[in-house]
Amino acid sequence: MDDYYKILGIDRSSSTDVIKKSSQRLLLKHHPDKSTIDNSSDFIKIQEARATLLDVDKREVYDRQLKEQELEVSKPIYSKVEVNELEFDQETNEYFMECRCGGLYIVDVKETTNATVADIIFSPCTNCTFHLEITLTKK
Repeated sequence: MDDYYKILGIDRSSSTDVIKKSSQRLLLKHHPDKSTIDNSSDFIKIQEARATLLDVDKREVYDRQLKEQELEVSKPIYSKVEVNELEFDQETNEYFMECRCGGLYIVDVKETTNATVADIIFSPCTNCTFHLEITLTKK
């Protein structure tokens, strides 16, 4: 997955004005009609980055996917499960699953209530460094 923020040379917290200015400058610089070098692939990536980051809904989805990608790289995943595969404790209002080390993966029900289709969360084990990747499904 391309990092649209790096492509545009901006921070993840950048405002829409900053995104517009940066992308416009880069689009002019890399426009195929303005350059003797074939920059068409750069130009297309800049257009994709601009379109994604300026659309609030697309940016939210993109940011979540980027975060998930970073988490996958940095956190060892023990298993990937659906939320309905976890046990539920009604007293604590939490989903849980036992880790192979004897620890627990615990997810508060509040984390699952605002799920959109195929949201993914990561739950760390209480005893070891493993994480559980949990796919939430909208009810």
